[in-house]
Amino acid sequence: MTAPNKLVLLSFAFAYALLVIGCVQANTYRHSTLQHLKHEAWLKAHNRHENEGSSQESSKPLIRVPLVKHKSPRQVMNEENVVVLNKYHQLSQKYLNNVTNTKPLGGPTPEPLSNYMDAQYYGVIGLGTPAQSFKVVFDTGSSNLWVPSKKCYSLACWTHNTYASGKSSTYKPDGRALSIQYGSGSMKGFLSIDNLALAGVVVSEQTFGEATTLPGITFVAAKFDGLFGMGFQTISQDNVVTPFQNMVNQRLVPQPVFSFYLNRDQTKSPGGEIIFGGVDTNYIEGDITYTPVTHPGYWQFKMDGVSMPGASGQVNGSAVSACDGGCQAIADTGTSLIAGPKAEVLKLNERIGAIPVPGGEYILPSCDLSSLPELVFKIEGRDFPLKPEQYILQISQAGKKICLSGLFGMDIPNHPLWILGDVFIGPYYSIFDYGEKRIGFAHTKASSGQSVA
Repeated sequence: MTAPNKLVLLSFAFAYALLVIGCVQANTYRHSTLQHLKHEAWLKAHNRHENEGSSQESSKPLIRVPLVKHKSPRQVMNEENVVVLNKYHQLSQKYLNNVTNTKPLGGPTPEPLSNYMDAQYYGVIGLGTPAQSFKVVFDTGSSNLWVPSKKCYSLACWTHNTYASGKSSTYKPDGRALSIQYGSGSMKGFLSIDNLALAGVVVSEQTFGEATTLPGITFVAAKFDGLFGMGFQTISQDNVVTPFQNMVNQRLVPQPVFSFYLNRDQTKSPGGEIIFGGVDTNYIEGDITYTPVTHPGYWQFKMDGVSMPGASGQVNGSAVSACDGGCQAIADTGTSLIAGPKAEVLKLNERIGAIPVPGGEYILPSCDLSSLPELVFKIEGRDFPLKPEQYILQISQAGKKICLSGLFGMDIPNHPLWILGDVFIGPYYSIFDYGEKRIGFAHTKASSGQSVA
């Protein structure tokens, strides 16, 4: 590409990006920059870091990565009145061909970028020496790490941080091609190897993807640069060893466990925290309930039931149940809402008077939540209730405030499945025990704040 042509493309890229996300980016720019500066200290520390051999695992501190909460790409585009793909299409692309209740998962996973239209929680990592900074979604529903490449000329790459292998003294080529399918095309690129920094801790020789093609406008509006998969290696594209598996292999964490705290109160900071190596009990109220992973791949487990209690004197006041006799569920930090079989989700939404709208979502006719019931999930015989203010989200669309149900329908043929996203993980501190192949849930302290998407 000649220099004049490249300048023309660069000018077009920025003009188009500003047209889509306009003043919304301007409003959040200062906040994003501030968060970046907060992480500068540990990134510089990483650049001076030398891997000097480890002490006993029990003496290692927990690795903490603060999470920043921004508006999701969907919100940015809704506020600008830009039409995007519906949630059903996005999330079904992620799970449709890769979920089974009868046998372990295997093979590469088509991972739709459009699934992250609703992602809000991002953290900062570093790649290379010296470290190059990236904001990533820590996603338990996938298993690959990728960031945009300096060799990418897609529109979205001009508006995000890109990885430059020539600037890293620890870069190693891998050479394998990478192609990840999603709704309107595919993310294409190649695999590379370099050091990965997390809160000052260095993971040596991590294989990751350099994205050279990012089609569509979805990623232009995103506040994150890439994805950090935290599922099992069995669903990793090209069978790449996952970052967390490498952390365990290199004895960088005291325990083969990581956990998520998501702060649903937008008035408080940080937006959340991912903790590598264990659990922070300061975030927890009461006991932890553990349930085994049924098929390592996704963080999949058996759920006993879903229900809403009845209430006399109310419209549609009869009790409603779903997942009768038990069903499979997945804890997915890369999904914002809760998905379930369409027929069952319809019953639950009818119970609260929610009205279906194009796109697979349900809108409430009023934002008065005082008469709505709890939404109860039963796991290992224990109830995990969500209050109305936790499963109903207030959002802005084309300048108007509306209340959105946190439940939407998604059918996977022959495999009824529930996806528990941030609406559930926010109120319940979530523990992913890689060593014991189990998931734990406990009440998050002060988890009753109103959900504002």
